[in-house]
Amino acid sequence: MAQAARLPLDKLALDLHRVFRAKLATQVAISKALGVAQSTVSKAKRGTLKRETPDTKALQQYADTLLNKRDLPPTIRDAAEGFFSAGGSEAELIEAITLTTRLVRGRLTA
Repeated sequence: MAQAARLPLDKLALDLHRVFRAKLATQVAISKALGVAQSTVSKAKRGTLKRETPDTKALQQYADTLLNKRDLPPTIRDAAEGFFSAGGSEAELIEAITLTTRLVRGRLTA
């Protein structure tokens, strides 16, 4: 079971290596953007963290956003990065988008 628990942390380490290799961000920039200790970013990159935490989940979301940004319009990417850096989760972002869609659709049909 310990192997299965490592998989998300192993993916995070690989993704952070990709972020840094592509020069999409620095450890310090990620630390500041997310409010996560720089040492946590460093340990996540080295793959030495032992368990998932809210910080590691935020790091993974941020890495995913950076690595997949070419598929998103810049305004959407920037909004998502801001949302995640403020501590929002992917589920909360989707919920906010769904609510906004309902509000806009309601105004268009009114």
